[in-house]
Amino acid sequence: MDYIGAYCPLAIEIMYKYEIPASITLSQSLLESNAGKSKLTKETNNHFGIKCHSDWEGECYYYSDDEQNECFRKYEKASDSFYDYSDFLHKNRYASLFTLNSKDYVGWANELQKCGYASDKFYACKLIKLIEDYNLYLFDEDSDPNTKKNTKNCSCICGNRIPYKSYNGLLYIIAKKKDSCKQIAEDVGIRYENLIRYNEISRNFRLCNGDIIYLEKKKKKQRFRILNML
Repeated sequence: MDYIGAYCPLAIEIMYKYEIPASITLSQSLLESNAGKSKLTKETNNHFGIKCHSDWEGECYYYSDDEQNECFRKYEKASDSFYDYSDFLHKNRYASLFTLNSKDYVGWANELQKCGYASDKFYACKLIKLIEDYNLYLFDEDSDPNTKKNTKNCSCICGNRIPYKSYNGLLYIIAKKKDSCKQIAEDVGIRYENLIRYNEISRNFRLCNGDIIYLEKKKKKQRFRILNML
């Protein structure tokens, strides 16, 4: 899914800065914005369905959701919505979230529903399903802020590619639309033959947007298309 590929780096950045699991950020934005396709999101860059409330001083957009002509926050760009969401979850109402383990996405989803983030009684179930359908929990690995320097952005060796560290401790990147293994190998500065071998694929293997490409030799056989993003 293009949406996940576009916003996972931002969700990971938020995880380090605000201690919100990336899987939760991504699943909520996916659900609330219909993967960026909802009318509200297109008109306002509001990816989390956050309403104005009394403390909002920015632009407003009136839209009928649970009730007629409700006031929703409007942002200049999508990233503003993600950062505002991060601040929003740090209000007292959601303080209980931050007593949970950062990798307990089930606990976080249930607590969000318990705290009243949404009126949908199946809200937690929907978040958990998105996380498990798209394996978003992989982005929660190495979520301790103190390990950031070891897990994100090795631009010194990877050009304009952003590498992450997987659950098994290996560096990987996420393939983009129309990517090829040969181009990736050239961009990150490793031999094409090694990249093919690390990922246990053939030379004529066609990448899809969102595929995980390992940049190191795997310690044990792993499934290649972990995220199953189309």
